[in-house]
Amino acid sequence: MNILILDDQPNSTDLLKKMLQKIAPDKKIIGSCQTIEQASQWLNEHEYPDLAISNVQLSDGLSFNIFRSLERKIPVIYMCAFDKYALDAFKVQGLHYLLKPVKQNE
Repeated sequence: MNILILDDQPNSTDLLKKMLQKIAPDKKIIGSCQTIEQASQWLNEHEYPDLAISNVQLSDGLSFNIFRSLERKIPVIYMCAFDKYALDAFKVQGLHYLLKPVKQNE
């Protein structure tokens, strides 16, 4: 399984990568992006991942906008420090909604 990570906080991205390597070493992280603009460009230039793990709030807007505009749907696990976006997440390919800070058992 190929995974794309979207988070505007490098420390969070690094922590998530370490967690994934520990609990799912067979999964491959194929990229990470910090902004909507970077993610859109990445998705235009690469094969779509099997899964995206995305912070809802990126520095240049809500990540929902990325996934609404794609030609093909990608399943997404959304993360956010607030629960107010949880319902919206499931309308935009959301498989799960994690509250930050994300714990390994989640």
